[in-house]
Amino acid sequence: MEPLDIKLESKESQESKQYILNINANQFNFTTEFYEHTRRLWQDEGIRKVYSQRHKFPLIDCTSYFLDRVENVMQDDYDPTVQDILHSRRRTIEIQKIEFDIRVPKKYGGGALTFWMFDVGGQPIERKKWIQVFDGIQSVLFLVSASCFDLKVREDGTTNRLQESIDVFRSVWHSRFLKNTGFIVFLNKQDILREKVVEQGKRIQHHFPEYNNYKLQPDDKVVDENEEYLRTRCFIREKFREVSRAVVSRQKRILTPGVAALEEEEVPRDCYCHFTTATDTNNVKLVFEDVHVMVIKWNLQQIGVNL
Repeated sequence: MEPLDIKLESKESQESKQYILNINANQFNFTTEFYEHTRRLWQDEGIRKVYSQRHKFPLIDCTSYFLDRVENVMQDDYDPTVQDILHSRRRTIEIQKIEFDIRVPKKYGGGALTFWMFDVGGQPIERKKWIQVFDGIQSVLFLVSASCFDLKVREDGTTNRLQESIDVFRSVWHSRFLKNTGFIVFLNKQDILREKVVEQGKRIQHHFPEYNNYKLQPDDKVVDENEEYLRTRCFIREKFREVSRAVVSRQKRILTPGVAALEEEEVPRDCYCHFTTATDTNNVKLVFEDVHVMVIKWNLQQIGVNL
């Protein structure tokens, strides 16, 4: 709070702050006393002022969701709802493999298709492990936090988080190990993006000046939806589409000292972008059905069946 020059409004809140700061996270049980201090701090006007400036420091998106529900969470018989679970966050470490079967529509042959999904961590320290699952991958689902256009990367505190996502996407898109792989980009957290643009009045051009020259296309307009929000989300989508359209010249790759080979030219590919809200199960269900159909079509095309 000190860097923001904001103070707590009461002595009791100051005591609660000290209680929280003294907690040993490795040896802690969630007691009634903890919840009482948490509730008091969340009701403090000073904490609310700090929260209103959350773009200036790292803070998970579900903070207010759970703090607004601390009365429910603190109950002994608390049972998480579906939305509670969807709003919870757990950092992905290592590579997680998820296997499941999905029915294939009759028009594509019927039966069932087994999906192998590999969940990889997005943090810089985790990216070196990605190459372990690149071999044989048929499609990449690239998840982007579209609402982070005004945030900085936690690791260095200076790099714009959305720009970093674009840069990472560029490196993956042009990877020689994925040159025949389909890409699907999920521009996630649309609910938070809309809140920032419509309710908080934040503007992406303060971080991406080229936005001033971007025009919303007629096909991207939605009846009764805020035009500034639509323009913002479509601008972000265009940043990723630009990467997929860029032509990269072939470069020499050193095989052994004195022996080099030219990289094969990239095969033209489509990049499918979807606006998603992970906490909206209906939205995710519809999007995943589209993804399912895309993967089936890619599989059929690889064996020579064109639809």
